[in-house]
Amino acid sequence: KLLKPLAEWLGEKNLVIAPVGATYYVPFHALHDGERYVIESREIVYAPSATVWQFLNKRRPKKPANALLIGFADEKIPLVDEEIAALRKIFKSAKTLSGEAARVSAYTRYAPKFDVLHLACHGQFRAENPLFSSLHLADGFVTVRDICAQKLDVELVTLSACETGLNKIFAGDEILGLARGFLSAGAGSLVLSLWTVNDAATRELMIAFYENLQRGFEVAASLRLAQNEFIKRGAHPYFWAPF
Repeated sequence: KLLKPLAEWLGEKNLVIAPVGATYYVPFHALHDGERYVIESREIVYAPSATVWQFLNKRRPKKPANALLIGFADEKIPLVDEEIAALRKIFKSAKTLSGEAARVSAYTRYAPKFDVLHLACHGQFRAENPLFSSLHLADGFVTVRDICAQKLDVELVTLSACETGLNKIFAGDEILGLARGFLSAGAGSLVLSLWTVNDAATRELMIAFYENLQRGFEVAASLRLAQNEFIKRGAHPYFWAPF
C-alpha cells in the first residue's frame, strides 16, 4: 500500500523517508513485497523532514577515527559489557566507559571529543514529556534537554538501547525525542531503535555494522549490509529490523 503505487518511479533507487504522522513508526526497510524485504534491494535513510535531510547531506562525512563507547547494563540488557568489549576491538583508539564508570558527568565531559558516540544502555521514552526522554547511565539519566545543551561535532550517534527512536509527534510533524536532541546538538547521522531490542542479536548486528563502517562504507550502507546478513540466515525481522 505504501510503496507499490510508486514502483515505476522508484526503480532500484535508494530511499530517503521523511515520515508524516503514524508513519514515523513504520520500519520501511522491513516491509515485504511477498518476495523480499525492501532493505534487500536498496538503502533506506530516515529524516524528520526534507529540509533537515538536505542540511545534513551538505556535510562532508569523514571516516570515523575515534569512538566513545558507553555501556551500562541492567536486567533487561545484561550483555551490554560484552557488546562494548567487542566494539573496543574494532575501534583501537576508543575510550570505553562501562559499569560504574558510565556516569552522566563522564558523558558530558567526553561526548564532544569523539567522531562516534555509541551508547549501549536502557532508553526511556516519555510520551507525556518528550524532553525528559532519557538514557539510563550508572548514576542517573541523560535527558533530551541535556543532549540539546551541548554542542557535538560527531559523525555518528548509535543508541543501542530500547525504543530510542520513538518520538512525540506534534503539529507540523515536529518531533521531540532523543532523535531531535542529538540532531540539534550537531550529530551527522543517527542509528536508533523503534522497539525493544534483543540483546544478543543487537551485539551481533552492531559488530557487523561497525566492521562495515571501518571498511569505508557509509552509515546507511553499513547497516544495510549487516541487516542483510541476518536475512540470509532466515532471521525474523524482530532481531534485525528495529534499527
